[in-house]
Amino acid sequence: MPTLILVHIGDNFPEYINDCISMIKSVSQVDIHILISKIHFNKIKDNILRFALEDIPSSSQRILFEERSKLDSYFRGGFFKYATMRFFYIYDYMVLMNLTDVFHIENDVVIYMNFLDKLEQFREKSMWCIMDSPTRCIPSFLYFKNSSIILRLLNTCIRHSSIGSNDMFALGEFRNNNINEVGNLPICGSYADLIDPMFYKEAIRFGCIFDAAAVGQFIGGIDPRNDSKNSIGFINETCIVKCNKVKIEWQDMKPYLNDMPLVNLHIHSKDLKRWM
Repeated sequence: MPTLILVHIGDNFPEYINDCISMIKSVSQVDIHILISKIHFNKIKDNILRFALEDIPSSSQRILFEERSKLDSYFRGGFFKYATMRFFYIYDYMVLMNLTDVFHIENDVVIYMNFLDKLEQFREKSMWCIMDSPTRCIPSFLYFKNSSIILRLLNTCIRHSSIGSNDMFALGEFRNNNINEVGNLPICGSYADLIDPMFYKEAIRFGCIFDAAAVGQFIGGIDPRNDSKNSIGFINETCIVKCNKVKIEWQDMKPYLNDMPLVNLHIHSKDLKRWM
């Protein structure tokens, strides 16, 4: 049975995780597991499997990451360090529970489609991610066929973290060095300003597209902690798709971009309730 793993590391509990979980359950029967500290167990409202971070044995890779990481451990309670560390917890948990066909989304993502309908397409690669530029991956939606592919990813994460480089660029490099095994989920159908087919060539096969961050940022704005002013209409400066040059609309309460359904929206503003 495929599993979707959510991860929260840190002392402050983001209430929007419950909205994220609620939306997943409304569209999919995927088995949801959340890796989270015991102190937050009773804050999860839905009946899903909670597994304590404290009870996940540390692999040698996680220990090495802790020793070598130069990622910022202070900004927003360790955000940059924890963003990379989650992959070590996911790997250790997959090994502990002998899991395969694992999906991972970020906690500020809203899901609108049952992605399990595309399981056969996902299984054609060892891993799928969302590149939003030639060198950067936004891990808003990921698929791991087994633990061996994520183990190899961890080596790249350790190297990047040792020079203070974050998870987005570690994932981007890993994908670019393993293009036969790591697929790039489509972020758009082809349009005039999108030249590189890596961003849209899988759209027809999947019959849907994925939001790295740009669409959610455009329609909902960015995290108000980054900018307290109204940021609706924000154009992600890095993403190859510029949302002011495409058509975004809603059909049957689901988002579409250039007439293709979006599996998810990455709600950077954290106001998930607005888009449920």
